[in-house]
Parts: sequence; structure tokens; C-alpha cells
Amino acid sequence: MVGPLRQAGVFGAAGGDARGRERAGPPGVAGEPGEDRRERPDLPVPAPVALRNLGGEHPDPAGIASNLLATRLDTLVAAGVLRRVPYQEPGDRQRFEYQLTEQGLDLRPTLVALLEWGDKYLADPRGPSVVVRHRPANDEDACDEPVRVVLTCAAGHIQLPPHAVHRAPGPGARFLEAT
Repeated sequence: MVGPLRQAGVFGAAGGDARGRERAGPPGVAGEPGEDRRERPDLPVPAPVALRNLGGEHPDPAGIASNLLATRLDTLVAAGVLRRVPYQEPGDRQRFEYQLTEQGLDLRPTLVALLEWGDKYLADPRGPSVVVRHRPANDEDACDEPVRVVLTCAAGHIQLPPHAVHRAPGPGARFLEAT
């Protein structure tokens, strides 16, 4: 299974069904009896951008309509998540590569968390289609093991379970007065 998040163009090609096969119908409509027919999430992060900038190889985005991909990329450029960088292969016309900005790079934990969630709840029995691994940067030692997201607190407690985390108003919270 490619997974709905990957199917939606977030982490992989958008043209397959829940098991990674080609799909002829509209998004959210499965092709076989008994398959999940729920509406699929549609998030605006194209797979090539999300995965390339996580340090991994990425699938060809051929399953995404070019106008939809262009709209998503333009939205992310306007939001400051991506930047367009021109390049030109010898003998070809100028094209643009989309690179994550600093703001976009800060989304990496979120992207990894979404991958983990999809792999836990929507995974193909054969396993995930993408694995984000620890690789060396400069002279850093790396183990090539899968990366995972872990919640920590400012005091250094790690692997906080869900019941140990709560939301509280922050310094920027604005409270509405009752009228």
C-alpha cells in the first residue's frame, strides 16, 4: 500500500489505489469490492519535495496532474515553504527545482511523523514504501537506521506517552471576554 497520504501526493505518486496499484476512478473511490472507499486526505506537500528534502529518493510524480502540482508548488512558494531555483540540463530549456526553505526544512519532523502515522495505521502488509534513514552529514557518524519522531520536553524527558502531554495557553494566547 502506498497509503492515502502518499496517494494524495504528499509522500508518493497520486495515481494509485490504497495498495499502490493504478487507479482509474476519482480520489477516494477504490477499484475493488471491499476496498476502503472513504475520502482520502489531500495535503499540499508534493512527494518529490517532501522526500528529496528528507534525504531520500522519491517516486516520479507522474500520478499528479500537472496543474494540481503547479498549484500546490505555487502555494508553498507563496507561503515561504519552498523556493524556486532555476537549472538547465545541457541542450534542454531552463527548468525550476523546488527546494525547501529554512521554514520548509523545519517541517521535516512533521513529515516524518505523518509517514510514521501512515505506516502504523495504513501500511501495506509488505511494509512501508519509503523509509527515512539516519545518514551522515559532513563528518557525523550515522547508523543508517530508520528515523522516528520522539516527543521530548524542555527538561529532557524523552518518549513522552500521549497521556503525559497536554495543551496550555502560551504567551501569545488571546482570551475573548464574555459579553
